[in-house]
Amino acid sequence: LVAKALARFADMEKLRAEARVATILATSIDGIVTTDAFGVVSHFNAGAEKIFGYAAGEIIGRNISLLVPEHARTAHGRHLGRFAAGAQGSRAIADIATLEARRKSGELFPADISISKLDIDGDVMLTAVVRDLTERQRAETALRETESLLRTVLNNAPITIWATDADGVFMLSEGRRLAQVGLKPGEHVGPSAFALYGDMPFSDRSGNALTGREVLRRALAGDTVIAFNELLGTFFENHIGPQFGPDGSVVGVVGVATDITERMEARAAERSSEARFRAIFNRSPLGIALTDSQTGRFLAVNPECACLTGRTVD
Repeated sequence: LVAKALARFADMEKLRAEARVATILATSIDGIVTTDAFGVVSHFNAGAEKIFGYAAGEIIGRNISLLVPEHARTAHGRHLGRFAAGAQGSRAIADIATLEARRKSGELFPADISISKLDIDGDVMLTAVVRDLTERQRAETALRETESLLRTVLNNAPITIWATDADGVFMLSEGRRLAQVGLKPGEHVGPSAFALYGDMPFSDRSGNALTGREVLRRALAGDTVIAFNELLGTFFENHIGPQFGPDGSVVGVVGVATDITERMEARAAERSSEARFRAIFNRSPLGIALTDSQTGRFLAVNPECACLTGRTVD
């Protein structure tokens, strides 16, 4: 009775294990293909059906070379033979590589393929796990193109954009204006902004003095700071603010620096011109009056004009 009970228990455990394996094979999104030592397919799961476009009934009993590009079939056959006859253990993965595979339509696609071998009393079973990389490669290509476009735009725009992580380490440094201060795009990536620019003087819109360290700390605390600085004769207006992560926490700092050197020079020239005009206006031996052409009202008179008319400037 005990022997029968143990046998039934063993049979039940075997069935449960087989059921678990069958469930895994059936529901895996990867393609799982099992062959004998000669490449004849004995198992072809739903994932493989979706990837290759064959129904299991179309491929089971046929050679796995149907799933291999024609130009690679000879080399694939040799590899399969060597692996089947090799000395690797039953659970060893013999090869993991990015290869091309072939769909029923004839379309070739990139795939990650891992191969394992099970040898039971000389009866060899080879199992390949196939993952279709088409979408991943398409996404990676699109990402590279987007990054390339972004860098092209940044490096041709009259701005500099940079970003750091939460420790102040530069993660991004791009922009055409970098060349004006002797830098190349990406050159700052890696060093600490605190170390490079912590002591650099800045000023806010009210003219209050700040250091680079103070600006960075305020941005990391969640504030957006508009600050001005000068570097090697170039004046910048900097918009520096926090970079937020998915959970809303501050994960770094993003800064956009605009070259305002021409604007600063124009303002300085304007102030200088205005100072010269006021000096001439106030010290002229001639009476000068500025009036509104629409209303005729006086806008300004110089002291000599007031004297000539017997009035005060006011």
